[in-house]
Amino acid sequence: MSKIPDIQTAVRALQGVRQASVRWPDPDGPATLRVEFTDDADRDDVTGSVLSTLEEIAGVDLQSLELPLPPRPAPEDEGGRRTAMEEGRPTARPVLVGLTVDREDLEASVTVRLSLGGARVVGRADGLATSRTTPRTAAEAVLVALSELLPDTVRLQLDWLEVTEASGGRPGLVQCVVTCLSPAGEETFVGSALLREDPREAAVRAILHALNRRLQQLLR
Repeated sequence: MSKIPDIQTAVRALQGVRQASVRWPDPDGPATLRVEFTDDADRDDVTGSVLSTLEEIAGVDLQSLELPLPPRPAPEDEGGRRTAMEEGRPTARPVLVGLTVDREDLEASVTVRLSLGGARVVGRADGLATSRTTPRTAAEAVLVALSELLPDTVRLQLDWLEVTEASGGRPGLVQCVVTCLSPAGEETFVGSALLREDPREAAVRAILHALNRRLQQLLR
């Protein structure tokens, strides 16, 4: 499995991960990823980041994957007693199934297609046809697609997006900041994705990384 070093490097770089290692004792059998969280990590959030990384690098199908979350302490009530709390974990996240770029003169139109639980949504955005602009246009297109899934009372805005090329042995990275405005108030989310061949696709995955966990709550 030639992608093992890439998987280990990518997961170790995630915020909230102290250590990660992949074991593949039997070449004909499955590999096992072991992740150690930092003390202050949000385990749900980090688990979602790990899943997105596995999807991007190893082609894991998140629609069918069930990954048990690590045990977490039960919260305490005001009297100091432990209380039981059952949290529903989403079994599906929006997945990128298509991205096309149409250029006409100086303008580029990016169309993004997402799948969620069998439903398909499409988003489109326009911008200048430059290598530095089209990743941001792709990010805006995925926000348009996600808005098709959300109530009218929810608005998403791309505040910032940066593409960092690979250098010094470090992989390239796309990072973003997204604001969500809803009846619950204003929230800001940060996402990232490894930069492989296409920075526009990495920009889409960074947006999904930023919003996946919150989207599941909004969709409920």
